[in-house]
Amino acid sequence: MTTTFAAQQKLARVRNFQDRVQQAMIKTALAIQSEDPETANHINRSAFALSVLRNPQASAELIASGVASQIANDKATDLQVESALSAIWNAYAGVL
Repeated sequence: MTTTFAAQQKLARVRNFQDRVQQAMIKTALAIQSEDPETANHINRSAFALSVLRNPQASAELIASGVASQIANDKATDLQVESALSAIWNAYAGVL
């Protein structure tokens, strides 16, 4: 994880990082919209995915802090960003 909360917030505000989060969110949202409707918590996950697809930039700005809290540093690969997003998706989707 990024060592301090301040470092996480700084990373979350970097436009390039937000852009990477946005692309990961679009990819994840499209996959969720295609998953079997019988998948556990699909309704909440799908509703959140649709909101991401309707406004990906605002969604990325909202979630960038959550993703930053899950990665080691600002050198994270795209795969690490995507993995961090997957780890927090259900929380943002309201899955309990």
